[in-house]
Order: sequence, then structure tokens, then C-alpha cells
Amino acid sequence: MSPNSIDFTMLVFPNHPDVIILKNIALNGDSTKYSVEKHLKEDKKKLSHGTIYKVFDTLIEKGYIEEKSRKKGRNPNLETITYQITFKGLSVIYRRINSSEFFENNLPEKYSPLLPLIFGKWNQFKKKGLEKVAEERLKSAIGYSKTEEEINESFYLDELPTDPKTLRKWKGVLRDDPDIGNWVIERLKPQIEKLDKVLREKQELRKFLAM
Repeated sequence: MSPNSIDFTMLVFPNHPDVIILKNIALNGDSTKYSVEKHLKEDKKKLSHGTIYKVFDTLIEKGYIEEKSRKKGRNPNLETITYQITFKGLSVIYRRINSSEFFENNLPEKYSPLLPLIFGKWNQFKKKGLEKVAEERLKSAIGYSKTEEEINESFYLDELPTDPKTLRKWKGVLRDDPDIGNWVIERLKPQIEKLDKVLREKQELRKFLAM
């Protein structure tokens, strides 16, 4: 399995323990094994203590969560380990839960460091009245095995809005935010160079045929 690929279990079985626990961590933020166990009991999700601990090991191994911090308690021989969801894990959860649940729980703002060029700019889309447009573009951009860079490119550059008013607002976000604007300019350079080369070749061919 490649570092960015997502296993079959996560895509097909929404009630699998791996999915249930990963969703719990995503919705509640940084978690310990104890806090997840507590939340699941409150939600009446029946998973044994042993299953929860085993799933944590699986999620770490597959790159869906990672250790964030360790803290010693009253017993110096015991540590409380806090875990956080990764970019890969968040991509899974976005595909596994209802998209409205994803946004109603403010997950873009909560996890802005994981996708800074999109989630970190979410308020920009809200201010321009483009939140629904951004949600739809994100839905198309996040694939089962896409990298952060591919998601950014798809989100910002694929099939720009056709409605003139919406397109004007979209361009406004790109222009008004230097981070987004500079990123887009850098990504457009090689695309424009490639198109220029193709255009020159076709023009030369036309001249040759017209001789």
C-alpha cells in the first residue's frame, strides 16, 4: 500500500471499528485511548477495551493518526499519550461521513494546518458567499489516494465556475489572498509554458503546410 492510499475497509464498511474510532477522533479532536473509550460509551457504541486499543495500533500503523504528546501522570511508570488525526486520516473521514456533518462540525477550521491552502482559507470563502461552491469543489478534489498538492490543484484550478458572478468572486479570493494568489501563479507558469509550446508548434505546422 502506498503512503497515500486508503485501504478497502475504510471505504466499504462504515461501521467497522477502525472507521468508528477514526471518526470519533476527527470530530472530538486530539484524543487519548481513554477519552475515545469514554465518548464511545456515551454514544452507546459497543466496542471492548481490547478492541479500542488494537484499533489505535492499526490506525497508527496505517498512518491515519499519529502520536502528538506524552504526559506522565501520578504514577511515573505510566504515560498518557495523546493522538491526533493526520491528513490521510482526515481524507478518509471526509469520504466516510456525510459532508454536511463535516462542515457543521467546523472541521475545516479545526484542521486548517492539515490543508492550509484550503482549510486555512475557509473564512475567505465564507466572506465571499462561496462556502457552498468551496464545499462542492472540495468534494471533487479529495480523492481516495490524492496528495495535498493534487487536492490544492484540483480545488483551485480545475473547471473554474461558469457563472460570471461566482467566477468573479472566486477570482477575488485568489487575488485578495497573497498565499493563494502566489501559489496559483507558480502552478500556472508551467501550464502556460506548455500551452505556448504547443501553440508555436501548431503555428509552425500551419506555416509549413501553407508554403
